Amino acid sequence: MSSQSRQPAGAAASTGGQFRSTEHAEPDIALGAVPGPEPVTEPPAGAEPVRAVYRDPYPDRKGSERIVEDCGKCAGTGLYTGPYGHSFYTPAVGAVDTGCFGCMGTGKHSFLVSSARERERRRVGRANESIDRVDRFNENLAAAVAAHPSLALLQDWEIASMAWVDQYRTKLFAGPLSEDQMSAAAKAIDRYHATQRAELEREAAREAERAARPPAPVGPATIEGVVISTKFVDNSFSYSGGSTMKMRVKDDRGFEVWSTAPATLRDAVRNSGRDQYLAGSRVRFNATLKPSHDDPSFAFASRPTKAELLPPQDTEDDAA
Repeated sequence: MSSQSRQPAGAAASTGGQFRSTEHAEPDIALGAVPGPEPVTEPPAGAEPVRAVYRDPYPDRKGSERIVEDCGKCAGTGLYTGPYGHSFYTPAVGAVDTGCFGCMGTGKHSFLVSSARERERRRVGRANESIDRVDRFNENLAAAVAAHPSLALLQDWEIASMAWVDQYRTKLFAGPLSEDQMSAAAKAIDRYHATQRAELEREAAREAERAARPPAPVGPATIEGVVISTKFVDNSFSYSGGSTMKMRVKDDRGFEVWSTAPATLRDAVRNSGRDQYLAGSRVRFNATLKPSHDDPSFAFASRPTKAELLPPQDTEDDAA
C-alpha cells in the first residue's frame, strides 16, 4: 500500500499537504511565534555565573488561555516523511498512515499559558539550583582544605574516575564533611600519594634495569634463562582457531626474548612430577632472534627448536 499519496479518511486536504482538523469546542488563540525568555549565555572564563531570572513568556495573557502553534516535529504539515508502516486513528483527523505522531496528524500543538509559565519557572529553578550546587561544593571544599590541606587533591579533576574521590566529591555537593570524613579522606589521599610514589620508583627501576641490559643478538642463537611470564594469544594462522601460548624469557646474559612456548616445554612441565609452572622455570632452546626497534635489548624469536626444561638454579648450584 503506497503511503505517499494517501489522504486520511474523513479529512479534507488543504494547500501544502496539510490536514484541516475539526473545530474544537474551546476557543483557540493563534498567536504565531511569541518570543520566550532570553537565553542565558555562558559567562566568560573566570567570571561569576549569571543566575537565571524568571520572565513571563506570555505577559498580559490569562493562565486559562490556550496557545496554538505549529507542531515543531512536522513543521505544521501534520505529515511524517520518514519510512515507516504504522497508522493510527484520531477523532479529529481519522485514519492516518503518514501522520506525525507529535501532533497526531493535526499539524498543531496547543498548551495552556499557565503550563508554559510553570515550565519556565522549573527551567529557571533548575538553572539556579545548578549554580547553588557548585557554590555549595566550593564552600564546603574550601572549609575541608582549611582543616586538612591534603584534601586539595579533590580539586584535581584529572583523577575524577577514581571511585573514592567521587565519593567525597558527592558528599561535598550535599554538605560539609564531618571531622571523621575529612580524616578518612586525608588518609585515603596519603595512601594515593604513597602508591603514586611507589609506582614512579618501580618505573624508574624498570627504566634503569632496561638501560643496563645488553643488546640482544641478531640471527640464530641459543637462549638459556628463566621464563618471566606466559600468555595465551589468538592463533590467526590456524583454520580451526584456538590460541597459542607465548612466553617471555630473560636470558642469563641479560636480554629478554618473546617466543612461542614449544609443546615440548609444556609437556615437560606437566610430566616433571613437581609443583612447577612454565613461568618461573629455566629453559633452553634455539631460535632466530630479531631485536625490537623500540628496545634493542628485547628480541622476537621465531622457529624455536631443541627446547628443553632445565632444573632449577638452586638445584644446579647444589649439584656443583
